[in-house]
Amino acid sequence: MVINFSIFDTKSGWLNDGIYVHGLNKEIKEIITELGGPIKVSKLLNIKYTQLKEWPIGRKPISLEKLLELINLLDNENQVKVRQNINSADISLSARYSWRLVKFPKILSEDLAYVVGLVLGDGTLAGDKSNKKGNWVIGVFFDNKKHRDLYDVLIHKEFGVTSKHYQKNETCFTSYFCSKAVHWFLRSYFGVLMDINLIKSRFQT
Repeated sequence: MVINFSIFDTKSGWLNDGIYVHGLNKEIKEIITELGGPIKVSKLLNIKYTQLKEWPIGRKPISLEKLLELINLLDNENQVKVRQNINSADISLSARYSWRLVKFPKILSEDLAYVVGLVLGDGTLAGDKSNKKGNWVIGVFFDNKKHRDLYDVLIHKEFGVTSKHYQKNETCFTSYFCSKAVHWFLRSYFGVLMDINLIKSRFQT
């Protein structure tokens, strides 16, 4: 069974206002036209016209939060159609207007499952307190260089990111990179870094 990822099926709304979506110029233009034009839509979204007109021409990306608001203005039939079109599109993510784009994986491939397993099993992720200070590190530890290099290839294939290296000693090879967008993906689809109070409550029941 193939598992598909959709930006509409996240487990929470964590960081929706800080994650921006690239590659939807055509879809956004069609939505705005369907809703009556940019002036009308900017009023419906309570944003400046100058901000909204940047989206359909691709000069600036749209935040995930605003994209969801925009789609929800459509009637049910058009919402379904637009969501299907977006799910089939190749999109990239960024933290606000950053030039560092991250590919949005469309399916749970064997390579992606392997990468996520490594991060969860032998990795380290900056938590909530560090995130608030701008720390978005994702690192994985390996006992040999060959395994580390394989991870580097797969993480680039799935997300388009390039890892950096740190070697603590002869038997500890570290691959790491910083990405707010990948943090969002791991938390939204795999429940990484869940609320600690939620975890405690599960053990207490």
